[in-house]
Amino acid sequence: MKRFRTPRRAPGELLTQIRGIAARMQPDNPDAERVHRFGITNPVADERRAIDLWLAKQLFAGKPLRIADVGCIPPVFLAALRENGFNAEGVDLNPSRFSKAIEAAGLTVHRCDIETEPLPYPDASLDVVMFFEVFEHLRVNLIFTMRELLRVLKPGGILLLSTPNGLALHGLGRIVWKRRIGPAIYRAYAQLETIGQPGHIREYSLQEVCAFLAEIGFVTERVSYRGRYQHPILDLPLRLLPGLRPVLCLVARKP
Repeated sequence: MKRFRTPRRAPGELLTQIRGIAARMQPDNPDAERVHRFGITNPVADERRAIDLWLAKQLFAGKPLRIADVGCIPPVFLAALRENGFNAEGVDLNPSRFSKAIEAAGLTVHRCDIETEPLPYPDASLDVVMFFEVFEHLRVNLIFTMRELLRVLKPGGILLLSTPNGLALHGLGRIVWKRRIGPAIYRAYAQLETIGQPGHIREYSLQEVCAFLAEIGFVTERVSYRGRYQHPILDLPLRLLPGLRPVLCLVARKP
């Protein structure tokens, strides 16, 4: 598989667009969502979404493709795809959290528990599935969920997946200083009660994700370590050791 580079910093015009959309994407219950830091006005999330948008434009701009953004709430990135001319719709466990924003933006979002229910698409009906920052939240049956993504893609269809890097600099620091391999278990599961979905159940290495996708039937074609830390002292080592970057990104294809 090939390595590819994404921008170290989000392109300014795309970041501005993402921030503008996020400012309009108010949840139906603003107080509850704000208390639980749902990520509406999160600078790190904004930058990640802007780089995701850059990648989508690099790969798919001008192509008549049917795209599903799976795990799309809050629908900031989905709205950005639509604003940039992509034929994209969303899938999420509970779209009603943003029902007013979805309606105002003219978006299509299907309700589906992707851990236990089949995706609401016929076999081989999608050209692209975008699966950004969802993999690490799954706790029931990764095999079922990822086989569903494979099922709905056309032959030759593309899966774009990003997930936190389990071997990132902050993850290694967590092992050394906190004596903890991954995110705090109680906090991850407590989010089921507070925001209706779990936090990071587990974070993975690039090798683990690639091996798992191969078992499902995907062919991983390109991979990237990406993301940065806000503090310059933490960010400096990443220029020499990209494998310590905080996010993994993969481009995989259905044969």
